[in-house]
Amino acid sequence: MITSKIDFNNPGIKFLISIVIGIIITIIGLIISTVTRLNKIKGLLTEAENKWRNGFPKEAIYQYDEALKLIKSQKSKNYAIAKHRCGRCLIMVAQGEDTERNLNKAILLINEALNVYTKRRYPYKYSSSKSLLGNIYHDLSNFRNPEQNIIKAITNNKEALSITTAKEHPYDYAAIQNNLGNCFSKFSAIKNPIYNLEQAISHYMKSLSIRTIKDYPTDYYETIYNLATMYTQLGDITKNPDVILKSINIFNEVLEQNDIEHNPYVYGEILNGLGVSYRLYSQYDKAVENLNKSIELISKAREIFNKSNYPKNYAGFTLNIANSYAKLFIISEDKQYLMLSIDYYKEALSIYTMTKYPLLFAETHNNMGDSYSELYKINKNIDYLSLAKESYQIALSIFTKSKYPSKYQQIIPKINSLLSKGS
Repeated sequence: MITSKIDFNNPGIKFLISIVIGIIITIIGLIISTVTRLNKIKGLLTEAENKWRNGFPKEAIYQYDEALKLIKSQKSKNYAIAKHRCGRCLIMVAQGEDTERNLNKAILLINEALNVYTKRRYPYKYSSSKSLLGNIYHDLSNFRNPEQNIIKAITNNKEALSITTAKEHPYDYAAIQNNLGNCFSKFSAIKNPIYNLEQAISHYMKSLSIRTIKDYPTDYYETIYNLATMYTQLGDITKNPDVILKSINIFNEVLEQNDIEHNPYVYGEILNGLGVSYRLYSQYDKAVENLNKSIELISKAREIFNKSNYPKNYAGFTLNIANSYAKLFIISEDKQYLMLSIDYYKEALSIYTMTKYPLLFAETHNNMGDSYSELYKINKNIDYLSLAKESYQIALSIFTKSKYPSKYQQIIPKINSLLSKGS
């Protein structure tokens, strides 16, 4: 056998060895650089998640943006994680500032994540992203294109349910069903109220098949409250006192399961819902007694949700008290109840601004217009006539004919009636 030795002193061999060593060093350097970069990305994503969980969404967004600068592929899982979670943070930021703009930015980010989180490759991530989009479109409907945005919310939530089943992901399934109930509830204010309320009830019932008081008490109370509220609204629209009574029975049952000491906020929400139900039931039985009961219950709820810590709840309860006083005037024809209703409407409007809560802002102005209109009928004071017109016109700036046709049709005849009286 003939063997030959490699002459390492040969210039050509030395050159080849130097090239091989250079390639190896380069590869090792690339591996180290990649590992370092990936570890930094992992660290940034972890830090961002912790910031979000601790209630610092803006700081979390900064960390996600830093991670995205290091992520080279827009098809990588880390890219989708950063985009999805950044969108989730913007939803939290939107609760306090630039709501519409931040919600729209969140939609763009989550859709970018969905370029990676396809239904086939990442079915569960796809479902959670679709569910999140559903929630965003639901909230966005408060600001513009209500019908289109609610339809998008429903479509995305239903797409999420094509993956998330009651058997494999019961908790998420129940949450999505609850969200769909919320969507149909809001849709009922835009069109086909009876059908959409019945749809909402159906979805809340499906949610409650998972969200039992034993397994998920907090979620159970949220959904059972929503369900009872739908029965209240459906009974009011269909003029069916038995349906309203059904809501009263549900609220009373839940009230017995709670007390103000151990579960004050659930207790307060139920008191409010029960108070609204009694107000609507008052037109069928024991009018004055049920209206006074309504005011008493909602006032107790408002004591729990103070203005500084729970402004939206406080404003909602204040609006409900105002509505009960306005109804009490119709029964008693006592002017003081109208004056009280107006005071409460004004207090609600200190929270319900046009930019932050446009629909509730408009609803409150509409109701306040009714109270001013009744005051004008009593003493023919032209100031009340002017205030009624102004309130209705402000309401119509939100309840336009194209976006909220049913609300628009309710208000226009009232304005025309006032115009005829003032001419």
